Amino acid sequence: MKILHVTTSLGVGGAEHILFLVASKQSREGSRVSVLGLCDDGFYAERLRERGVSVLTVFPKNLTHNRLHVLASLILHWPIALFKIWRWKPQVIHTWMYVADLWGGTIGRILRIPVVWGIFSGSTNPRFYSRPTYLLLRVCGFLSRSIPTVIVSCSAYGRR
Repeated sequence: MKILHVTTSLGVGGAEHILFLVASKQSREGSRVSVLGLCDDGFYAERLRERGVSVLTVFPKNLTHNRLHVLASLILHWPIALFKIWRWKPQVIHTWMYVADLWGGTIGRILRIPVVWGIFSGSTNPRFYSRPTYLLLRVCGFLSRSIPTVIVSCSAYGRR
């Protein structure tokens, strides 16, 4: 099976560690696994490569990570990522965290590839999020009935 994981970050974090474990196991079991990071290489990138997982990134190296640059990069690099994913022809796209859910999920929907959304939060209370993140959470909630084929959550509260 050809599996593409789309993630916001490959840096040190809980969701990133789970992605590392899942992708490594899938690769060991014979699946062709690739991770598309919406950022430059992070802590887990080389570790994934050592385990036979292909790692691609969307952002150019040394991108300043302020919100304007990130937004501009996502918009400008959309066609490139769409083409890379179309050319690689994964059988399933598994997204990790809200930006990747929206970004990778939309591409998967356009290309008619089944999408699995990963939800790694247990609360939708706005006091726990910045305004842009909370807005993104709400947009993903609205689109959750039309984009993903399956949603995987780390908690019962997150599922609700």
